Amino acid sequence: PAGETNTSWRTQDSKRPIRTPGGMTANSGTSWKSAASIGSGIFTLSQNSLESIAEWVFALRAPTNLPQGKAYERVLVPPGDPRRFWLEDYIHSSLQPHRTSYASEEWSPAPQINILKICEVMNEAVNTRYWNELLQLRAARQGHRQKTEELERAICLRTDTSGPKLNEALLFHGCRWETVFSILREGFDSRLGGTNVGAAFGIGTYFSTVASKADLYTQRWEDWERKPANLDEVPQSLRCMLIARVALGDVHEQRTADATLRRPPLGPDGIRCDSVLGVPRDRGGCVDYDEFVIYQPCQATPQFVVEYEHTPECRC
Repeated sequence: PAGETNTSWRTQDSKRPIRTPGGMTANSGTSWKSAASIGSGIFTLSQNSLESIAEWVFALRAPTNLPQGKAYERVLVPPGDPRRFWLEDYIHSSLQPHRTSYASEEWSPAPQINILKICEVMNEAVNTRYWNELLQLRAARQGHRQKTEELERAICLRTDTSGPKLNEALLFHGCRWETVFSILREGFDSRLGGTNVGAAFGIGTYFSTVASKADLYTQRWEDWERKPANLDEVPQSLRCMLIARVALGDVHEQRTADATLRRPPLGPDGIRCDSVLGVPRDRGGCVDYDEFVIYQPCQATPQFVVEYEHTPECRC
């Protein structure tokens, strides 16, 4: 299957492991980063230089020759493309055990998945709004933004490579099929975030560095009641996950649930933060895995869409 690869992007100096309250063995703290990868042709020993390469490789691109009336374009990221290796390993290395249901004390193994297709999303209108939001974030404070511990597992980058680091990262977002197509057309809508599945940190758009957390909110094609009738060739077990480019800016670490949040709290400097991190339990928080929340829709843009299936052996 297209999603299976022996290429690894994992480093020798792996990051802090993800620990599960359920006591099950999680994937190690290794990440998409590596000292050398034969498959990609990119070699680096420096994390800073690798992030610089990521900024170039994952640069936002505008669609070309987009038909009139079409809001976005999806372009296949082919096997052999360095971005494909990076993204596949980022996904697989972040698949973790999870609770069988909300608040349950029973845990399921990490999902086993086959990645069938990864496409780059090009939506000039949504990307332009994202760029304008970056200008607002840049004007609010001076200098680089402090990176949270959880972002060490993410693919971090900068849209403006000459500007300060605004905690931009590629993060996972899971949702139902109908919402997927709405996001591809119009971008994220933080006003509706969490309204159907709960919102521990208020009404916003939720992201994570843990792909299996996003997977919990996806939907099989066969379960979409309003799916187009003329697409019989689509596998009934197909799921879709978004990889978004998210500008987190100054992050407020929230250790207790607060469903009343509609914007981030003020920071120590008296200026309002730009996003909220639901801190995981292993760092004194209230959730199993990190939850990054934005309350301004333009702080994120869908950059990749991943089509995948759970394998027959999956017991998650």
